[in-house]
Amino acid sequence: MAQISDTALREAIRLYVEAVPQLVELREKAAEKSKIVSAQKKIFKTYMKQQKLSSLEVGTTTFAMEEEEKVPVSMEKVEKFFPTELVSQYKNENKKRKMTFKEVKD
Repeated sequence: MAQISDTALREAIRLYVEAVPQLVELREKAAEKSKIVSAQKKIFKTYMKQQKLSSLEVGTTTFAMEEEEKVPVSMEKVEKFFPTELVSQYKNENKKRKMTFKEVKD
């Protein structure tokens, strides 16, 4: 791993502190727009169900309704279905350790 000089660290801190407020503002604006878009999508979906439509064109986007089969999987379901020894073996053979880097706000 490359060494980071004190100068490089100070510059990184300066850029970070400068960019975070701008990023927060952009995320807030994006969240507002996402709420608007989500509300409209709910209307499109309800309309399509009511009219029994398989697709609906809105601007340059086409919304499609189709039925899918899914098999939900969770450790809880696996533990209920399979013998305890097999679940333990699976966990032991597939567990991974990783280093995490977290940002803790004051």
